[in-house]
Amino acid sequence: MDSNTYKNFIENPIKTSESYKGLFQYLNTYSTNLNIKNIYISKIDEKTGKELLLIHGSDESLPIGDPIITKLGTKSFRLKRVVCEKVIHNNQNTYSFYSPILDSTGKSIGLLAFKIPTHTLSYRNGFKILSNIFFIILCSVFFIALYIYISTVALWNILKPIYIIKNQVVALSNKILSINKNISFSGYEFNCIQQLLVKSIDIIKKFILNLIIYLEYIKFSIAKTKVNSIEIIHKIKSTNSTITNVSKSTEDVNLKVHILKDEIKNFADNILEIRNEIKETLDSNILATNICQNNNNLLNIFLMEISTLIKKFKIEQIECKKLKFLSDKINKILSDILNITNETKLLSLNASIVAISAGEHGKSFGVIAKEIGELSQNIIKSTSYIQQTLVKISDTINSLNKESIEIFETFKVHSENSKIFISNLSEMYTSVKDITNFLKNISFFTDKISNKNNTLIDSITSLSSSSSYNLNSIKQIENLITKINDNALTFKNSFESLNNTISQIKSDLNEFKL
Repeated sequence: MDSNTYKNFIENPIKTSESYKGLFQYLNTYSTNLNIKNIYISKIDEKTGKELLLIHGSDESLPIGDPIITKLGTKSFRLKRVVCEKVIHNNQNTYSFYSPILDSTGKSIGLLAFKIPTHTLSYRNGFKILSNIFFIILCSVFFIALYIYISTVALWNILKPIYIIKNQVVALSNKILSINKNISFSGYEFNCIQQLLVKSIDIIKKFILNLIIYLEYIKFSIAKTKVNSIEIIHKIKSTNSTITNVSKSTEDVNLKVHILKDEIKNFADNILEIRNEIKETLDSNILATNICQNNNNLLNIFLMEISTLIKKFKIEQIECKKLKFLSDKINKILSDILNITNETKLLSLNASIVAISAGEHGKSFGVIAKEIGELSQNIIKSTSYIQQTLVKISDTINSLNKESIEIFETFKVHSENSKIFISNLSEMYTSVKDITNFLKNISFFTDKISNKNNTLIDSITSLSSSSSYNLNSIKQIENLITKINDNALTFKNSFESLNNTISQIKSDLNEFKL
């Protein structure tokens, strides 16, 4: 990334600028190729010291200038070096990387940051290790094949002159042996030719001796190369066996990955069913919570009405006591009236007796005495009736008072029970509310588990595809090693044939006689 492009964007930080488009394309390419969802460019505000988002590589909708809560950016900006730390981002363990963007003078002008989940990094490392193993195996096979090819070419270059020399020696031998020994020459010429022939024979003998020594050395080298080729064949067989085992292990792993994938899918389906049941239970709990709340309100109103009735019963009880007290007073007054009436009756009786004794003069007084006596008698009857009525009223008041006391006690007991019931209902409401919150948390975590299962299924699917690809690669390597093994056996047979040919040349040279 060019620092001048970044500077141009800082001078005009809007999404419609060409600098923004170039930087976003740069980040988006890395985000797509490396499968990193959280890669962005930010800066440090010189006034507040806070980190502000400028460009997000995978989410273009995020606005410019959003604050980022982290200390790594400030540290990397201040130290002018790459900073890495394991952090928790969205309830997930991630590795956070910050790299400063420097201008031509070495001054920090911004930050390039990205976050990678730990499981993604572990998966990439595992896949990288597996790729490195296959690369090493391929390199080993390539170098073995290259070694066999170079050895074959070198031996052919060595043996080619030997075949040529053998043919020339055989031709020379045939020519020398075909000389007619009966040919005669003159004395001096014959001696010269004979000396030349003797020197030629000596030279040929020395050449043949050196050739035999050289052939022995070649034979020794061929034997050594044969031993090395046998070792190479054994190593190739061992490598082939190892690759076969790796292929079988990879097939087993692939099968287990498919089984694990099916089990995780079943687990995800079960989690989905549990999540639906939890949502239904959550709706029922919300309805039950509302019902408990309404019942609690109704019971509070009922309790208030009972309290009002209890107060009224207390007032009526007091009024009944007052009424009984007044009734007793009236009864006492009536008793006094009755006593006075009885005395008046006695006085009337005495007056009648006196009037009778007075004769004509007491006649009018007798009539008055009689009227007073009748009045007294009527008063006694009325007083007796009033007393009976007061007794009935008193009994009724007592009965009413007793019933009101019983009702009061009953209401009091009901009031206490209602308070206990309201308390239990409140506790039940609180419990249902807590259960509702707990179910909400379970539903939230169930959604998270479901999302993680989907991510895991995607990873396993990718791993399964990679395993299938690697299995095909291993089978191709196995076929290649089989071909190399066949070529090595052919090479071994060629060495044996070459060794036999050299032995035959040596035997022919030993039998060569002049």
